[in-house]
Amino acid sequence: MDLVMFHDPQLELGVPELRLPTGLKALWLQAMARPDAELRRLAADSFALAHQRGMRDLADTYMPLATLLAPLEHDPSVRRAAAHALIQLDARDHASLLADAAKSDGLTMAVQVEPALARWKSDAMRDTWLARLDNPQAGPTYRLMAIAGLGAIGEPQAAKSLRQLVSDTKIVPAERIAAARAMSRIQPAGLVKLATTLAAAEESPTALLDTLLAIELLQQEDGPESLALLKRFVANASPAIQSGALRRLYAIDPTQVYEFAESAVGSSDSGVRTVGAKALISKKTVASIAPLATLLDDVNPTLRRHVAKSLVELAGEPELREEVITQASMMLETGQWRGLEQAAVVLVLLDHKPAGARLVELLPFERGEVMHAAGWGLRRLAMPEHLPAMLAHAQDAYEGFSNGTMTFESAGSEFKIAQLFMAFGQMRYGEAEPLLRKYVPKVTTLGAYARAAAVWSVGLLNEGKAPQDLTELMIARLADIFSFEPESEVVRQMCAISIGRMKSEFAVPKLKSLVETDGGYPKRATYWALEQLTGEPSPPPDPNIATFGDWFLIPAQ
Repeated sequence: MDLVMFHDPQLELGVPELRLPTGLKALWLQAMARPDAELRRLAADSFALAHQRGMRDLADTYMPLATLLAPLEHDPSVRRAAAHALIQLDARDHASLLADAAKSDGLTMAVQVEPALARWKSDAMRDTWLARLDNPQAGPTYRLMAIAGLGAIGEPQAAKSLRQLVSDTKIVPAERIAAARAMSRIQPAGLVKLATTLAAAEESPTALLDTLLAIELLQQEDGPESLALLKRFVANASPAIQSGALRRLYAIDPTQVYEFAESAVGSSDSGVRTVGAKALISKKTVASIAPLATLLDDVNPTLRRHVAKSLVELAGEPELREEVITQASMMLETGQWRGLEQAAVVLVLLDHKPAGARLVELLPFERGEVMHAAGWGLRRLAMPEHLPAMLAHAQDAYEGFSNGTMTFESAGSEFKIAQLFMAFGQMRYGEAEPLLRKYVPKVTTLGAYARAAAVWSVGLLNEGKAPQDLTELMIARLADIFSFEPESEVVRQMCAISIGRMKSEFAVPKLKSLVETDGGYPKRATYWALEQLTGEPSPPPDPNIATFGDWFLIPAQ
C-alpha cells in the first residue's frame, strides 16, 4: 500500500555506498598485530561485523586474519574470532587452514568451521568426515557435521556407511534423517526400494520417523514408483509427512498435487496449506479460485499475501477475472480482519469500483490493517461520490485526536488518515482544505505522516496560487531544523514540495538559505522547489556515504 506523496515528485538520493571510515581498517590491522589477545579478538570480530553490515573492501584482511589461525600458541578465543571472520568474509582459499583449525581446536571451533566448509562444498575435511561415519566413539554433533559435509560434496565413498546409518534404529533420529538427506544427494537414483522398505511398517512405533526418512530418500527420485509412494504418504495423518510428500510432488510436477489441493488448503498445517495454494494457483481454473480465496484470511501472513498477489495475477486471465472478483467481494463482506485487508488489496488492484462503498464502511474498523487498506483503496479507486463520507470520517478523527479520545498509537489510524488526505489532494477536493490546513502547524499528536499528507495535498489544492499565509507557515515548518523538538523530516519534505507546487516565488531567498543547511530528502525537495520557482536545474544528489560510528576502536581525530 503505497504512499503516493513520496513518488509525486520522485526524488532521488545518491546511491548508498557503505564505507569504513578513513584509517579504520589500518588501525584494526595494527590491533591484530599487537600481543594483547583481547585486542586481537575484538579486531577480528570487527572485520566480520563490517562485512555483515555490507562493507566489502576487505579482501586485503584475509592474510592477516589467517596468520592468527596458523600458530597454535594463539589464544583460543583469538583463533575462533579469526575463523569466524574468514568465514564471514567468504575466504574460501583458506578452507584448508580452517579445516586444520577445526581438527585441532575442538568442538567449539568445529561447529563454526565445518558447516561453512560444507556450504562451500570444500573437500578439505573429506577424509576426516569419512572416518567419523564408521567411528562409534564420534559424538552425535561430530557425526551430523560429517554427514552434512559428505552430502554437500557428494562423496560416493560415503554411500555404504550412510545407508547403514539410515537403517540403524539405535542412533538418534537426527542422524538418520541427515543420513537420508545426504544419501539422496550422493546416490540420487535407486533409493525407492529402501524408501519402500522403511515405510512398510505402518504400525511400528517408529513409523513416523521411518516415513520421514523415506521422503528424504526420494528427494531426487521422480519415477512412477516414487510418485505412487509419495501420494500414499499424503494420506498420512501427520502434517509433517503430508507437507513433506506434497512439497516433493510439487517439485516433481505441480499437476501431481492437483488431486490433493482443495483438501490441503483446509489443513491445520501452514506447510500443507502453502503447497495446496501453489497447486491451485498453478491449476488456473475457475473451480480453483474459491478454495484459494479462503486463504486470504489465513493466519500465516506470508501465505495470505502470496495468495492475494496471485489472485490479482490470475484475474489477468479473462475467464478467471469475474470469479476472482466474486470471491474477493464475498471475503470483503465478512468481519475477518485478515481477509478484509487482503480482499481490499485484490479488489482495488483490479480497480473494482463497486468495492468503494464497503471500503467506506471499513474506515472505522477496529484493526489498523483494515483501516489503512480501506483508506488506501478509496484513494486508488478515486470515486468522487465517496469524498463527502471520507471527509466526514477524517473530520471525526481530527476531533478525536484533538480531544484525546483517539490516538495514533495504531499505525493504521495514521496511515488511513494520510491516505484519505492524499486522496483529497489527488482528486482536488477543495472542501477538505479547511481540515487539511489544521494539520500544517506542528501538532505532534496528529501524526507525522498524516500531517505530511495534509501538507502535500494542500499544495495540490493551491497549485500555482502562491497563498502567502500558507507559504509562510510552510517555510516556518521547513526551517524548523535545530529546535529542541525539530519538525519531522517527512513534513519538511512535503512543505518544500508544496511551496514549489504553489509557485510561491517570494519564498526563493528563504529556500536558498535553507537548502545547504539541510540533508536527505528535505534537501532534495527544497532543490526541486527552487527548480519549479526559478527554472534552475537541481544539482545532482550528494554522495550517499553510509558508515557506522559504534566500532570498538576508531582513529583519534
